[in-house]
Amino acid sequence: MGIARHLKQLGGEIAIYGVFGTISRAINVFLVPVYTRAFSPADYGIVALITTSLGLLSTVFVLGLDNASARWYYDSEEVGQRKSVISGWFWCQFAVSLLATLIVTIFAPSIAQLLFDSADLAHIVRIAIWLLPLGTFGRVVGNWLRYQRRAVLTTIFFTAVSIATIGLVILFVVIWQRGLEGLYWGHVSAGLLTAGGAVLILRAWISPRNLSWKTLKAMLRFGAPLAVAAIASWIVASSDRFYLQYFFGLDEVGIYAIAVAYASVVGLLTGAFQMAWGPFALSILHESNARNVYGRVLSIYALVGGLVGAALSLFSPYILRVFTTPPYYPAASNIPWLIFSNLAIGTTYIAVLGTTITKKSTPIAASIIIASILNTALNFLLIPPLGRNGAAIATFLAYLVQLGYLFHVSQKMYRIPYKMRDAIICVGFAWALIGIDHVFLPSLGWTSFLIRLGLCLLFLPLAFMLGIVKPEHIQHTLHAILHRDGSTDS
Repeated sequence: MGIARHLKQLGGEIAIYGVFGTISRAINVFLVPVYTRAFSPADYGIVALITTSLGLLSTVFVLGLDNASARWYYDSEEVGQRKSVISGWFWCQFAVSLLATLIVTIFAPSIAQLLFDSADLAHIVRIAIWLLPLGTFGRVVGNWLRYQRRAVLTTIFFTAVSIATIGLVILFVVIWQRGLEGLYWGHVSAGLLTAGGAVLILRAWISPRNLSWKTLKAMLRFGAPLAVAAIASWIVASSDRFYLQYFFGLDEVGIYAIAVAYASVVGLLTGAFQMAWGPFALSILHESNARNVYGRVLSIYALVGGLVGAALSLFSPYILRVFTTPPYYPAASNIPWLIFSNLAIGTTYIAVLGTTITKKSTPIAASIIIASILNTALNFLLIPPLGRNGAAIATFLAYLVQLGYLFHVSQKMYRIPYKMRDAIICVGFAWALIGIDHVFLPSLGWTSFLIRLGLCLLFLPLAFMLGIVKPEHIQHTLHAILHRDGSTDS
């Protein structure tokens, strides 16, 4: 299969996952006005701290089995062996998560006092912690569907889950006005529905009869460094909320959380890419042109990522005014750093390909630990004088260093012909546009809006100059569209 055909196949799967991401995130964006009107920045800060704490626990208690399962699943075409991979992952993560949930439930008052300086919020902690074991079902079924390259079913399932979640949250928060407690009852109710759907889909795969202790032990050995590094990963992604709370209070945490939520919109790109990339890359591993395909994907990702990152940054002040209230408008200054942090996270899935192929997870763990140490130091240095901007800059720089390290090490293990110069130019061009906007376009009038739109369109000539997009690509695309239409008409 040629490079163009491989890229077309990958693009098709990314597009399908992108439809799911668009629907899911559009629904979540719809919730932002609900949250910003139902909750004060301080209340939203509480939500952010609970979310980041759950993120830490869920990342740790997956024990690296999500990454290990991807590699072991493709080691064999035999269905029984693949079932042992999925079953072992599910029962191990579910058992550990359930045990952690029971412990947190017992010590909820102390945990609430530690997190929020108020034991009165213990009941919120007791409700929210049940999202930990319930999350196992969605995580396992989502990866299983991706491993089977069933992009359409993945999209349908999780779109339904997203719609149910939003409906239940609105029911508890807006209609029944249950406040923060209602928010988490809505999520737990949606988690129960997800668990039921996952069991229906996976019942033959997660049967205890499929368990293989030999396979599970091998996967745990692979995932162990990643499980240890999970804490370091959480430090880079989320610990800044606790620094902000310590130095500035819950209001600043809430405003920063809105910036984080806005920046996560770039997950339309990175999330769809992440879901499609791993199974796709490993499925073509033994084909002769695989390395060239891998190399070209980085250039395309950098171009699209640079454009999306610049556009979301330039238009963030307008969008915040539509979806939030005035107390949250200052979040705009944090957004560019956080958007490109998310894009860097997406790029790591390209960077780690060599370590994944050679089944070496230690460099991944090392890169995360390096990033966490740097992030911790930068948080102490930058947050006291710069506040939320210091937190965002610290996150971006930590991910940038991690990405550079991963590319360096992974290339030694499995050489891929990346065009690094093109990728750097695309990202640098995006930051140049953001700088121009910050210095010369402070207003929010229609003239500034049109100028910002024009700046984004400059990515088109850049794509042709770098050769990432060529005239023949446009011709082939138009030919394919016309040919398809002609076939339909006939």
